[in-house]
Amino acid sequence: MAPVPDPSAPLLNLDTFIERASVVIDGTAYALKNRGELSLLADRRFGKLSDRFNALWVLEDPTPTDEQELARVLTTMCEMVLEAPAEVQAKLFEEQRLAVVTAFIELRRRPASPVGAMATPASPTGASSSLNSSGSTQAAAT
Repeated sequence: MAPVPDPSAPLLNLDTFIERASVVIDGTAYALKNRGELSLLADRRFGKLSDRFNALWVLEDPTPTDEQELARVLTTMCEMVLEAPAEVQAKLFEEQRLAVVTAFIELRRRPASPVGAMATPASPTGASSSLNSSGSTQAAAT
């Protein structure tokens, strides 16, 4: 028999304060968005971009058009999650963009933590990573 829930216990405990991780680029720290900061539609778009990234990533013999699309998708994903000026974003190499996106995804995979308890995300593996999405977006090593 299931335990009887305490009717005086809150159903939800929501915090509106968001502690952001940062990404340092050329000595300057830039905020990385945190879970829940994307609108519902932006989150859905991010998931679809992640799905497209994966489809392009696993191609056995990608065409130059596929490679260009992969770069565009990755750039868009990075721009969605990294709060850095366009000129800073433009200087990033693809592997660096992948590291930023992977860090964002890793943050999303973590359970919400109390204020002040968030750790810095682990470094991604760069080119050996791929991105997965099925509802929520996750990083997976390949």
